[in-house]
Amino acid sequence: MLKDILTQLGTTAVVIAIAGYTLKAWIAHQLEKLKTQNAHELALKLEASRAEWSKDLARLNVHESYLHKRRVELIEKMYAEMIKAEFSLQNFLVSWWAYSNKEELIERGYLPNNHFDGGRVETMEKRGLEFCETFVEINAMLHNNALFFDDSFIAGITSAYDPFFNIVSKLDYKNLPAIPDLLKNAVTAGRAPRLAVINQFRAALGVA
Repeated sequence: MLKDILTQLGTTAVVIAIAGYTLKAWIAHQLEKLKTQNAHELALKLEASRAEWSKDLARLNVHESYLHKRRVELIEKMYAEMIKAEFSLQNFLVSWWAYSNKEELIERGYLPNNHFDGGRVETMEKRGLEFCETFVEINAMLHNNALFFDDSFIAGITSAYDPFFNIVSKLDYKNLPAIPDLLKNAVTAGRAPRLAVINQFRAALGVA
């Protein structure tokens, strides 16, 4: 009888061992299955997020490409106007400098006695008006297209030209004062506004 009991216990132990192994294997399988399902779901979510991100990136690239194209077009137009403004301003300053030093220039024989007769001041005033009109055009371009530029960009352009615009537009041509010392070098002073903003243009265009 003891032998039968031992045999039965042995069989039960085997059954328990088999059952334990089977349960362990089933649990491991379920965990692996759950892990696979979770990984699959995670992969799907990641793929969906990646696809949405790609769409957003594509939309952003299209938007930035359009903005950059518009900035390039506007900056090209503004720069062309700045060249015109520079030419007018330099000619205006040369005329003002000559008028301020007319006695010395005539005395030294650099200019004839009648050089300042017959509309020299009017010509100077015309050049000044050309400069002012060109700056007004540049200013209009900036503010009409403010969506494409930030406030600091616009302020940087206008602040470079405002001092010259104020001097030229408020000048009394019937009673011309002597040209200020800062403006006596007409070439340098005339290109100062353009040179003051050229780095802003380069930055906006992505030019190092």
